[in-house]
Amino acid sequence: MVSEGIGVVVSTARLTKLVAAAVTEASLAAGYVASEPLDGMDVAEPGSRKPSWVRVWCAKADSGCPHMTAAVMATVQKDGYGGVGINARAWIVSAAVADVLRDMPGAALAGGGAEPNFLESVLFGFFEHPQDPREISVAGEAAIADGVGEFTRLLAGPVEDWFAARGSVSALLELALLPNLTGLDRVNPDPVRLRGIVILCALNGRSRDAAALVDEYLRRDGFHKWDSIEQASAFDAAMRERFPKYRQVRTR
Repeated sequence: MVSEGIGVVVSTARLTKLVAAAVTEASLAAGYVASEPLDGMDVAEPGSRKPSWVRVWCAKADSGCPHMTAAVMATVQKDGYGGVGINARAWIVSAAVADVLRDMPGAALAGGGAEPNFLESVLFGFFEHPQDPREISVAGEAAIADGVGEFTRLLAGPVEDWFAARGSVSALLELALLPNLTGLDRVNPDPVRLRGIVILCALNGRSRDAAALVDEYLRRDGFHKWDSIEQASAFDAAMRERFPKYRQVRTR
């Protein structure tokens, strides 16, 4: 329960519902559209009439890159102090990439257990507290406006910049061989993101860029712990099998 002043007590279930609705409204006002879950998971605590957590998904109307979706997901949940927290994350996903990956042998895929449509994500809290990403705290109904205001500020600022840096095939290519700075490996490319970018290139008629990216990747001396030269080579072989134009470029 949340205290709202003398004699006023608000349930966390009600607060969770109110905050989730406010986050949705703020996202729609920022130009996003309501979305079904893009990770196939539940939108609220299963089997509970008064869920302790709910999830809100909203997607950008245009990600800037065909076959890719840019979205935000906010989990509103009890915070252990009688209030709720907004734990928000930005995502780039692709159902089309997932379709391609499902047909590839396991030996060609990167490890890590990522969702098959997942390319990359980042917590909102990472931008200002990268060593300890924090959720946005909402202590009660009186604090909803401030909490959602903080969500909106991050959405319009660093989150929008993060999406812009991934807003086209060309922009993604600039990131492909760089490490993911939200992970533990700050040296090697993120192999999940890299495979997604290679496939997006091929799907968008840029097989030459896809082939050049894989060629450069295979020449590396080191790989992320989720990848290896054997896995990367198997991915290259699977790409040749799946995309004839890619195969033509790679065999020249």
